[in-house]
Amino acid sequence: MSLERRLDKIEEQLNMVLRKLKLIEDLLALEPQSREEILILLSLAVGSVSFEGNVINLIRDIVRVERVLRQKGFADDLSRWLLRLLALYGPMNISQLARILRQWRGRASRRTISKKLAKLEELGLVRRSKRGKGKVYTVSRS
Repeated sequence: MSLERRLDKIEEQLNMVLRKLKLIEDLLALEPQSREEILILLSLAVGSVSFEGNVINLIRDIVRVERVLRQKGFADDLSRWLLRLLALYGPMNISQLARILRQWRGRASRRTISKKLAKLEELGLVRRSKRGKGKVYTVSRS
């Protein structure tokens, strides 16, 4: 490999590091309560997906969702947890979300989760789609 090509590769890697640092900076700008929860989720994500792509998208999703929740004044604990879990685990139905929430929080009602997801869907933060006989929810990328 030529010296020029190696320098290009190093520059590429440095740009990637700068993008990651910007995302970390965005995370640190969040309120302290949110920061701790996000870092827990990110530590789980780093262990389960490749660092190059999926974790960066996960961080972007979480930071975007946190901003929108704050702007809309809709930053209650359950909304944050639902959005973070959907960002981390991908498409899930209400029963799957309830099961994971019970592990993390000790309580979760499917009815409450359903109502909260409906409000998050109205805000454009989640998207509902059919999968088989049921519905699954994902974090909206728009």
